[in-house]
Amino acid sequence: MKTFTISVLLCFHLLSFAADTLKLSTTKFYPRVGDDVQFHLSTAFLDTMIKDEITNSLPASSTFTTDKIILPAHFYTFRLTFSDTGKHVIGPFHFTVNGKAYITDSVVLYVQKKLPDTAGLWMRTVTFNGKNYLIIEQLYDENNSPVVEAKEYPAPGVYLKNVSSNYSGRNSSGLNYHSVAYEVSVSRQNSPFLPMRNHFTNLPGNFQIPRLQFP
Repeated sequence: MKTFTISVLLCFHLLSFAADTLKLSTTKFYPRVGDDVQFHLSTAFLDTMIKDEITNSLPASSTFTTDKIILPAHFYTFRLTFSDTGKHVIGPFHFTVNGKAYITDSVVLYVQKKLPDTAGLWMRTVTFNGKNYLIIEQLYDENNSPVVEAKEYPAPGVYLKNVSSNYSGRNSSGLNYHSVAYEVSVSRQNSPFLPMRNHFTNLPGNFQIPRLQFP
């Protein structure tokens, strides 16, 4: 059975949403069992409701203005911690506010097994929302192992964009965790990109790059 725990908080950010469909998003789209995955739901539509309620109740002699710094677009944020591997579909969620129906879109995640509690380096590919990503994860002793990174332009016609980075302090074994997700764009035709040693910095000499191919 796929289970998860939820903790909820409120934060502010800027996200787009269309009509009565609200955008549900996450930046940790490559989770493992036990990861704390944060999701964001746009609630900017509440600004319009507040404005309408205020303006409808004001004296005719008054003039209404709003300060966007004080009243920004909102995000409702919640966290999920997955306890099982496999496909997880988050949403859609349905709710009604002031008699008006809203629905969120869905986020589909494929949760991988937890990393072993030993120093190491892992690379894998993830496809999310139609885009391809290179994921690098590392458990390391900060005194002996520098963080491994991919080059921004590793080969002609290939661009790696850092879209998500995560760092957590020492675990029970005294190791640090670091992960980074690179969106992979390949513009050359009929020539896939296969990551090689010279496409990275600080790569350990004994690490064997798995066979990864984009697209």
